[in-house]
Order: sequence, then structure tokens, then C-alpha cells
Amino acid sequence: MMRVLTAAALIGASLFAAAFTDAADLESYRKKYNAVLEEIVLQHGASVIECNEQYAKSLGALLVQVKKQGDLDRTKAVMAEEERFKREKGVPAEPDADPDIKMRQAAYTKREAELELDKATRIVKVALQYDKILLGLQKELTASDRLEEATAVQEERKKTETSDVVVSAKTTMERASASLPPKGTPPPVPEKPEVNKTEVIGTIDATVTQVQDTSRHAIQVWRVLPPYAKPGRYRLSMQHAAAGADGAFRMVVWADKDGDGVPDKLVDRSREFMAKEFGEWSKWEFKTPDEAFFVGNSWSRQAGTVFYSTTMPVGYKGLGDEVFHNRSEDDVPTGRTGPRFTSIRLEYLGPL
Repeated sequence: MMRVLTAAALIGASLFAAAFTDAADLESYRKKYNAVLEEIVLQHGASVIECNEQYAKSLGALLVQVKKQGDLDRTKAVMAEEERFKREKGVPAEPDADPDIKMRQAAYTKREAELELDKATRIVKVALQYDKILLGLQKELTASDRLEEATAVQEERKKTETSDVVVSAKTTMERASASLPPKGTPPPVPEKPEVNKTEVIGTIDATVTQVQDTSRHAIQVWRVLPPYAKPGRYRLSMQHAAAGADGAFRMVVWADKDGDGVPDKLVDRSREFMAKEFGEWSKWEFKTPDEAFFVGNSWSRQAGTVFYSTTMPVGYKGLGDEVFHNRSEDDVPTGRTGPRFTSIRLEYLGPL
């Protein structure tokens, strides 16, 4: 973790410059620059490992699902993808025919591209700062009539600008920029769901696979965003992260009566749901007259293992990315943190 924090700190302009306060000559500056580049590469590698782990966990959850459905062909397909991924540690250019595997591969590819762009952006920032520092040194040496040393600094600047690592990073950034819509293009306007149309929000196309022990709190709810939040009848579904009492929970609905964006009144709470095995979903129907409300779950102090992740799942929509929580399931969930996500789906069934 310390290596990650160091790399993140050094890429800022002022903090990066501060890293060179004890450097006095070209060789010292070069060593500092290479050290920072190494930190960025190490951090990127750690992020790729995490991405691979998330994809593997996602396949594992899918395998549990298709086995439970008794689908032999899809079970074999998921197992084959698991084996392929173990060997190749990446997704193929040609997506899988299975829609759930294809969706997960698309999410992996998107995340992989984001990580590459992040690394490239950091490298370019570091290179620009390095050049700025060297330019100052070059001017200082020239003014002191140390022309040979100034020329060496100038050559180092040229070498850095044309180095493979910097050129590659700039190319990555240019490709990413070319894929963006022209500047000034207005964002697409989402279609407002029809009042009587069945609408599912939350983790629509995928589920969260990271299991966390949330014993620090015993209730968590997410805000239902406009235009999906409206008075009506709903079906709330949530996934169990463990079998038996450890993964048991009650589903809850809280309202925002004073309009400050924070839950303040309990609308309804379900009976306790308990799963026979990991990965099962429980469903509960409720009604609410409120136009601003939150949904989630709560559990006793004996339970508390739920799906919990800081990474947005594929297809997520309609719910906020902040979780409101409390240590007691009977108290108002006024604590808040984000981004946080869980395996939750909310279906609008119709008006009251």
C-alpha cells in the first residue's frame, strides 16, 4: 500500500517537484525520475491484478448461478472461460457467444483501457514535470557558463521526450481523446421511464462478487435516483453473500421526508431472509407514497456478511453510489460513504 500511495503523491505537480528537493545534479534528477516511473508501473500492475481477481470472482458467481439452474452447456462454457482466463490473463478480441460471459468480458476490456489511460496520463505528467525541472537546471548551468553540463541536460530532455515509455503514453492518451465525442457535444438525454412500464434498476446486468464483513454497521441503504423514484409498488431483490445466519438480512425502505437528501423515516422493513447457499437472491414487495426514498438491507449483530464493493458493477443504474449506514439496524442511517455498491435490484411494478 505504501508504494501505491507514494506513486499517487508524486504525480502531483508540486509534490513531484518536492521529491527533487535533495537532488543537485543531472544524475540525481534522473534517478528520481526513474524511481517515480517505477512506482507508477508498480501501481498499475497492482491494479491489473485486482482487475483480474474481480473478473475471476465474477465468473465464479456466474458459475454458481448456471449450475443452480441446471444448465449443462452454460456450465461448461463458464468453466472453459475460467480455464482460458487462468492461462491468458486477459480477454480475447472476439467476445464469447454466451451473453453473460460477453458482458463480463466487455466490462473487463473497459476497465483495462481505463487503467492503461490512467498509467499513461501519470507518465506524461511526470515527464512534463521532469522536463520543466531540467529546463531550469539547463538555464542555471548556461548562466554559470557550464556549457558542457548544460548540453548534457539538454540531451537528457530530448532523450526523455522521445523515449519509448513517454511516446507510448502519449499515443495512448491521443487514442483515448480521439474516441471521445467532439467538445461541446451535449450529453444524451435519458428517456424518462413510463409510469406503468416495468423498470429494473440497480445491478441489472451483473452482480457484485466481493464479500465484505460489515460488522462495523448493521444497516445500509442507497438513494433511488430521479426519475426512477416515484410513489408506487416495487419489488426489491438482494443477493446473499453467505448461507445461513451469517448472510441473513431484512430489506428496508427509508424516506427522505424533509428533502435534504438523507434518509430520515423508516417506511417499511421485511421479514428476515436467509439463504440455503451462497449467491441466492431474496425478493420482497413493498409500497411507498414517497417521491424521495432509499432501499437496502439491515441485519442483526450475529450476521453481517454482505456483497460490498467500491467498483461499480456492469449495467449499474438508477441508484446513488453513496451508502447511508448506521451501527444499529433500528437507528436512522445517517452515516454516509462512497462509492459503494452491492448486489441489489429494484423493479417498479406500477402505481399505488
